[in-house]
Amino acid sequence: MHAAYDPPSTFASSCAAEVSSMLVSINCTFFEIQGPKACKSEIHKHLLNFSTDTHGFFNYGHGSEVALFGYKGEVILDMSCAHLLRRKICYVISCLAAKEFGRKVISNGGICFLGFGGDFEYSPFYEEIFRACANSGAKAMIQKKTTAGEAFKIMKETFDNAMSNLVKDSNNGNWIVLLSLFRDRDYLRLLGDGSASLW
Repeated sequence: MHAAYDPPSTFASSCAAEVSSMLVSINCTFFEIQGPKACKSEIHKHLLNFSTDTHGFFNYGHGSEVALFGYKGEVILDMSCAHLLRRKICYVISCLAAKEFGRKVISNGGICFLGFGGDFEYSPFYEEIFRACANSGAKAMIQKKTTAGEAFKIMKETFDNAMSNLVKDSNNGNWIVLLSLFRDRDYLRLLGDGSASLW
């Protein structure tokens, strides 16, 4: 699920598009809900109608401690409907969602929840670096068929490598980007069953 309507969600949608391409390249059946269709009614209908068929849930967009947001900031999933993600491996690139919402998902039968317990920061001038970090876990689970726990470690390593490369660069402007990467890595959380796999 993703919906581009402001600069951060446009960046998130570009990350989601990369994941879609990965899934297409391996002939994987998936449902992509994007743009204006990324609304509460559409998401709920999909999760209710395909609850047993959909094993993974990938979300790219705005979030809070207690909710995920769709097109133009509509609340699409919150604490009251976290049960809709039961039996799901959740990969969520959204601010704060792993803090409370992710825990609610797990307590309501979600398999695992890989996301961020704080704000996800990015720099529009270094989008490729942040996209690589954000999608490294998805890439590991989809292309390398790793477990969620292994994907979590790969994401941490990807953030570490990105920071290491920036430290080597003498451009003083990189220090702000470095701090954002450090915070993102520090906020990364894996809740639930780390041995779970999409395959």
